[in-house]
Amino acid sequence: MTNIYLDIETIPGQQSWLADEIRASLSAPSNYKDPDKIQAYIDEAFEAALDKTVFDGAYAHIVCISVAIDDAEPISFYSETPQTEKEMLAEFMSFINQPMHKSGFTDNKRIIGHNVQGFDIPMLRKRCTILGVPVSSFIPLESKPWDGNPYDTMMKWDSRNFCSLDKLLKAFGLGEKGDTNGSMVYQMWKNGKHEEIKKYCEEDVIKVRKLYKKMTFEDLENYTASAVSSVGAADQPQKAKRLNLN
Repeated sequence: MTNIYLDIETIPGQQSWLADEIRASLSAPSNYKDPDKIQAYIDEAFEAALDKTVFDGAYAHIVCISVAIDDAEPISFYSETPQTEKEMLAEFMSFINQPMHKSGFTDNKRIIGHNVQGFDIPMLRKRCTILGVPVSSFIPLESKPWDGNPYDTMMKWDSRNFCSLDKLLKAFGLGEKGDTNGSMVYQMWKNGKHEEIKKYCEEDVIKVRKLYKKMTFEDLENYTASAVSSVGAADQPQKAKRLNLN
């Protein structure tokens, strides 16, 4: 089985018609009389409404797809503008479709990611469908939470409640996600920080790979040590006391 660790980054919809529709739907409360305050209210409401489209495959744009094959270094497919999103998706699907055995991997592939079943895969399907890019047959579109492909670290940990990657990384003694998070990607993209976005996405892929190996007991050698190291020094005496049977 070839494991394909996956993470994507999206930005809100950049379609002009979408911006027009959002603005047309907004109005300030009736008690607002000052034109400047009315405009400020609408501008703030517009940004909030636009930001929410980052989760909607009908509007959002995928700007980065990072993958790592088994223990290989991550690679990224990137789109600097919405106009190149289709090309990026096609390149990624072509990569997934290629025979892995030529590179020393098996052709039996499993997608692994955090919330990959609830976000990454559905978003890929929707964006590909809208842009006319055939989805690879290796992308499991109709899987169930209990299926082995994809392996969703969030669903495998708790299928009923959202659990952040940061929380699980800390719990397993694997550090944390760091200062950058998904809500910052749009501003980074607007500022032209494309390399930083790729680095952030690739780092998440590496962290998910480490988490997966912990959750599936593939990393037994370091399992106990890292878990114990996540217990604070202040907790150690209490732990020892509880274990003292005398």
